[in-house]
Amino acid sequence: MPNVSDGQEDGAGGAARDQTRALVEPVPRSPSLFVGRRAELARCAAATEGLRLVLVLGVAGVGKTSFMLRAAESLAARVGAGLVYQRCRPAEGIAAVAATAAAQLGARVSHHPDAIAVLLAAAGRAPLIVCLDDAHVGAGGNVLEAVAHLAALHRPLWFFAAAREALPVSPAVIDHLVVRLGTLAPDETRALWAALEQNYGPAAIAPEEVGRLSASTPWNIKQAFARPTGAVGDDPLGLRLLPPLEAEILAEACAHRAPIPAAVLLAGRPATAGALAVERLAARFFLERPTPDRVAAPDLVREAVGASPLAPGPAQHRRCLEYYRRLAQAPHADEALELQIVHHAVASGAHEVAEAILARFAPNLRRPIPVNAVVERELTRAIDALGESRPLSPPLQVLRARLRARQGEVARARQEVEALARAGEPLAVVALGEIAYFRNDPQEALRHLHRARGLRALDPLVRVWAAALTAECHRSSGAVDAAARVLRREQRTFSRLGPAGRAVSAWLGALVAHDCESYAVAARALTRARQALARCGEAVDLPLLESLARVVAAAGGAGTPCEAACADVFDETLFFRLAARAWRAEEIYYCGDVQQAAALAEETNALAARSGFESHRSAGACMWGEAARVLGHPARVVSALADVLRAAREAGQARDRVRLEAVIAAALLAQGQLAAARALALAGARRVRQAPGTAARLQAIAALAQAAGGGARTALAAVQRRGPAEGFEGLELELARTEILLWAGEVRRARHGAVAAEERAGRAGWRYLACRARLLAAEAAGRLGDLTDAVASWDDARAAAEAAGYAVEVARAALLGAALARMRGDDAAARAQLERALACGREAGLRLEEEAAAAGLAALAGETAATASPGGRLAGRLGLTEPVLVELRDEATTLRLSRGQLEHVDLARFAVVIDFVRARVKVGRRWVDLSRHLTLLEVLRPLARAPGARIPIAQLAREAWGLDYHPLRHQSRVAVAISRVRKALGDRLITMGPGGYGLVLPGTWAVVDERGAAGERSRGIISE
Repeated sequence: MPNVSDGQEDGAGGAARDQTRALVEPVPRSPSLFVGRRAELARCAAATEGLRLVLVLGVAGVGKTSFMLRAAESLAARVGAGLVYQRCRPAEGIAAVAATAAAQLGARVSHHPDAIAVLLAAAGRAPLIVCLDDAHVGAGGNVLEAVAHLAALHRPLWFFAAAREALPVSPAVIDHLVVRLGTLAPDETRALWAALEQNYGPAAIAPEEVGRLSASTPWNIKQAFARPTGAVGDDPLGLRLLPPLEAEILAEACAHRAPIPAAVLLAGRPATAGALAVERLAARFFLERPTPDRVAAPDLVREAVGASPLAPGPAQHRRCLEYYRRLAQAPHADEALELQIVHHAVASGAHEVAEAILARFAPNLRRPIPVNAVVERELTRAIDALGESRPLSPPLQVLRARLRARQGEVARARQEVEALARAGEPLAVVALGEIAYFRNDPQEALRHLHRARGLRALDPLVRVWAAALTAECHRSSGAVDAAARVLRREQRTFSRLGPAGRAVSAWLGALVAHDCESYAVAARALTRARQALARCGEAVDLPLLESLARVVAAAGGAGTPCEAACADVFDETLFFRLAARAWRAEEIYYCGDVQQAAALAEETNALAARSGFESHRSAGACMWGEAARVLGHPARVVSALADVLRAAREAGQARDRVRLEAVIAAALLAQGQLAAARALALAGARRVRQAPGTAARLQAIAALAQAAGGGARTALAAVQRRGPAEGFEGLELELARTEILLWAGEVRRARHGAVAAEERAGRAGWRYLACRARLLAAEAAGRLGDLTDAVASWDDARAAAEAAGYAVEVARAALLGAALARMRGDDAAARAQLERALACGREAGLRLEEEAAAAGLAALAGETAATASPGGRLAGRLGLTEPVLVELRDEATTLRLSRGQLEHVDLARFAVVIDFVRARVKVGRRWVDLSRHLTLLEVLRPLARAPGARIPIAQLAREAWGLDYHPLRHQSRVAVAISRVRKALGDRLITMGPGGYGLVLPGTWAVVDERGAAGERSRGIISE
């Protein structure tokens, strides 16, 4: 199943915040249909008739349950099916789900496994639709796979599931439909309409009307498919026909906004008649039964009742208020309960009660102000409802503006608090600073915060809020040293709040350490924050703590559960959710899933731009640029990040500026623009102050550009000293140093460094760096003549790069594969690899790889290769342009090398080496120079051609001296030569037997000869 990310709010303000926007993503069985979103929609629109499973995904509170129930109701009316609704519970598997569904159908089962058979039998008798809410909760999120298998039986049994997370369903199990609450374009609206219409029948209004009325958002799609048609009338739920007792109970159940005990509904009413009424209402209006003694009206029914004459009035809300006020007296009452009290107090006219509770939320920083999106929307609605009946106090106006700003309505929030700030309201002044921080204007934010610090009326909680914002503004502008000074100066302010204040201080310290790329310090600070939170006497939360902890663990190499679901990506408010998504993209980039990181970062960047949260744009742009460069889009990175870099320069964002410069310099290096890459990297490195990892990366980019341009020795001297970088950036520096060693010809040191880097990357889970290290290790092994290890490492790296989509590494792997094939003498395979590297280089705009492949192809064709360009130098480094003049043979392989490559071959690993090219022989650790005894070399040549074989004396004399051998005249000459060889090399190397002499090579051995000589003489031996 393709990855389906969660939905997002658009932050456009007003009613748009409550609109639901959907994107349909049909999932076909055939992988060949995955050719892009629009093509999927077009091809699958006609294939939805037989769907049995529909998933509705989105964040909390965006209307998943309402949409699911409306669509299921329309389908049930069309096919004449029964409808069952239930909410999944933790640890409940498919058997428990089937048992609950069977119980709602009136069937009795002895134990859970029987319930599956009962459910299938019921579906065989009459069509059935099962709606599962909170499907991500059931059995740890695994219940859906079992549901898919039941749906795949193609009985008249449909399943709808609503979830906050993208749940795994194998496309091989069943065709299914995914509706995720996210951005929807006009053409996608029409495709969604067509897909839903085939399954759920014609809608009440036309798609053109939807586009006109709702600007291509599916708010009207939901209304259209649930809107009553002419045949149904204007009372589709039959509310006017309800008996008085049932009408009263239903109105009160809809007044409640959470599950309540049935006994509360029956209080003051006839017990038997009331219980029967509750059961009839539950069956007819799908009242939720989270526990046997509790009921709740779903959004679908609550909306319909609220728009009818049965809408709850003050009397019902007063009963609800009394119930929740009794609950609030319990020792563990939470803020959600207080919001229920506010809602019913406003509806029943008890405005003083509502205002007293809301006033406590205004300076509430202990949580700090609810980070859950649903709670924040409920709080905003409660304040709006109170404001309709009486003027709001300044703290409540500021609270509402802050909530709107956090949800993406930054401009509206700013307008609401500016007047209050001019009047000198302390909370409004601090809120203006927070809103300026959201807009990525830290200088304006610091002006407001400096003004607020001069006000004496600040509450201690508000002082902590102002101090934390001040540190954050310094940090976002790149002045992490100033942020650290603020934290040290305000330690007494934080300590006044006890453990909660110390937790906030430690959290901010972790952020500063993360920006300084000091991951060990950040991890310790996060540990302190967790410990302080654990000591708090009340429920305290720090948004994004776990997100930052995962990023720090991934960047520091401590391992991270990258595949685990991120609740904060789904449940936080928009501002914090964007930060969580940006950090999630960074985390999965470290873990090697570059494609997912690029998609998530790009989506985060676009959403931040639409919602006005400029403070997230640079982080999302940096992460997207890193991933896009690795995926082979360096030109797109340079052009797309130019405006972001310009904005960071104009705004004085030092931190974002140098990181953007590092990303752009790396993209320029991948494009082959060495001078521009080196100039930008050096300029950025001079500005880095507190980020050693970024400084090391910029230094490495400049050194790599210089090495590729021909200054390898100078570049090596620049990166020779180990930098202070740690974690992911530190290993990137090590790999850059390793590649520069290869440019400089220090192959043995390079191989040692690459092997160590590969091992370290494997332990840390850095798949991308492990792939790079494996390629460098393969190149070094090949240049040292260890072809077996080289091919094994190359094959692993190539497979990993192709699977993950690392375009730069794919092109480098093709070049290295050509070099290894050339060493084996397989020119056809070398040509194929070079052509692939050429195609990859052209497609991705990798100029170095493209030039190197062209030079290698020219050398294979016998043409003069251009070796003066950077790409030509890369081809020369890999041995693709030098003529193959030498053969190196051992027990298993024959390598064809240039003389330059031969210089790097590690001959020390062989016990015996006979080198005819340089006229020397190695026995053990001793080298014997035979350059003045060439006759002895000629005697050894036929013997070394086939070690262990018996060479006739006549053939030996003919090849060594050109003699027509005669025993009486030439035997002494051969014997003397063999004796001199034995004296020089050892008695045991040459043995004599009947018919001639043989060469016995103990242990590992190698023979170095001119290219072609060994093959021709081998054929001569065979002929004799």
